[in-house]
Amino acid sequence: FLGLGTLKGKTYEEIVHAAGSPNAISSSVDKDGNAIKVCQWIATNYHIVLLFDQSDICLGVSSEVAV
Repeated sequence: FLGLGTLKGKTYEEIVHAAGSPNAISSSVDKDGNAIKVCQWIATNYHIVLLFDQSDICLGVSSEVAV
């Protein structure tokens, strides 16, 4: 993920091409009622959650943990 630089604004496909498929995908809604795709990549000592809009554009990092 470090090699991708800023994730916000990148497409889902760009991120999957570089990082592989997420381990989990779920859905949510934002404060305005818009559908949001919640994608989680989980590895030993690392977990990142990215949010995507309806056009599969990354809205940013929801959480990131590295231990």
